[in-house]
Amino acid sequence: MIDKELQQFYNIAKEKAEYWLSLLFESCGSPIEKKFIGHFYSFFLKEGHPIQHNLLYPKGMWTINDKTGKSINVAYYSIENEHGFALEFDGHDLKNAQIFDEYIREELMYWGFTMHSSGIKYHIIPQYPVFDNSIIKFLDFGVFAYDLKNNEIGRFDIECDGHEWHSTKEQLKADNIRSRFLSKNSFHPIRYSGSEIYAMNDETVLELENMMYKYIFKKESDLYQLRKY
Repeated sequence: MIDKELQQFYNIAKEKAEYWLSLLFESCGSPIEKKFIGHFYSFFLKEGHPIQHNLLYPKGMWTINDKTGKSINVAYYSIENEHGFALEFDGHDLKNAQIFDEYIREELMYWGFTMHSSGIKYHIIPQYPVFDNSIIKFLDFGVFAYDLKNNEIGRFDIECDGHEWHSTKEQLKADNIRSRFLSKNSFHPIRYSGSEIYAMNDETVLELENMMYKYIFKKESDLYQLRKY
């Protein structure tokens, strides 16, 4: 029988965990992204890897109407943030875009979570925005890898496709344009089809962790070797 004080501690911890998980899911762009990150998150939680959630304070917020007519919300972030290189931008650089409804955003913004594996710190950010002059693209998940000295050693774009691999001429053309954009901004793309995500399990996450590690170091990760062999 747990006494009332211990039960209170338990309830606080449970509520906090549920709070962070709800922020994580709310920041995803689609149900299939929630399913993907849910598997990824729970795997490392079960493995006992410390997970730290992050909040970011934007300077302000703009609503942008791009040349396609689609309205999107874009935050203007502080250059002091570790990802400022990709997020600090001047609205005038967004050619073909009309900026309106400028206002100051007071609340903190959920900014993904960090976890450590095989000597690497990974920062996973849902719907990560990448700016490049007149172009803005949102990655399903931007993943930044850091060494023990907190130097960036790799960056990845994890794409969760709701359907199977794109196969039409138009889809392939769009994929090639996006791939060149990502390469220009030093992101290595990793794509999962809908069927792969629905069949996802712990082994899938283990393979992903090893895939990112091998891309950086050209060898299998410590976690992969420990679990696989």
